[in-house]
Amino acid sequence: MRSITKQWTALLIAAIITAPLATTTAFAKSLERSTITITGNSTVMATPDSAQITSEVVTEAEDAQQALQQNSAKMQKIMELLKQQGIEPKNVQTSSFRIYPVYQERDYNNRNSDNNQPPRIVGYNVQNGLEITLNKVEALGPLLDKLVKSGSNRISNIRFLVSNQDALLNKARGAAALDAKKKAQLYANALNMKLGNAITITEGGYSAPRQPRGEMVMLKAAMNSAPPIAAGEEQLTTSVTIKFELLTQ
Repeated sequence: MRSITKQWTALLIAAIITAPLATTTAFAKSLERSTITITGNSTVMATPDSAQITSEVVTEAEDAQQALQQNSAKMQKIMELLKQQGIEPKNVQTSSFRIYPVYQERDYNNRNSDNNQPPRIVGYNVQNGLEITLNKVEALGPLLDKLVKSGSNRISNIRFLVSNQDALLNKARGAAALDAKKKAQLYANALNMKLGNAITITEGGYSAPRQPRGEMVMLKAAMNSAPPIAAGEEQLTTSVTIKFELLTQ
């Protein structure tokens, strides 16, 4: 009799210990969810409505002070031109200023020349650059013509800008999210499952309009007319990764 009682007691204790473990396992399985992670993409085209350029004056003379005076006179003329064109001071900023010596080139083909001597300074070069922002792309061509005629002999870094970039990117983000949902729904249908709610959303980043930086061009003579300028269209691209819950139908 005592042996039977001990056996029942042991079974009861085992059942008490095992029950919570079985309940925990079942609860954990109930928390497991089938999910699918999809990346959506979107591209929005935008027409640039403003532009930036770098206009430089480069002068060279035997004396540093002389080179600086020549450069300053030409730059002052350009500053007056920009004011006459109605360009606000906040849209004009000095981008670079350099003064450096110019050395005599060595003649390595002449056997009689002493190329072991230190290089000799034969002049000084002064460079002064302005970054100019235009609120209208169509004003760029005529301005380039006027800049060259006023003394600018180096034009570089022509860039086209989109002022309402944030609004366009937000539009692209919404379209990217819809693209991700559309793809996820396609996979859910193929698996004979139902697409559930979004669990996590991660932005994959975006690419702003390209900023082409043209090679610096030395202009030795004034242009005869305004050069043609084509702004084209800029491309804004964004992506988003979304994890969706998959439900059985």
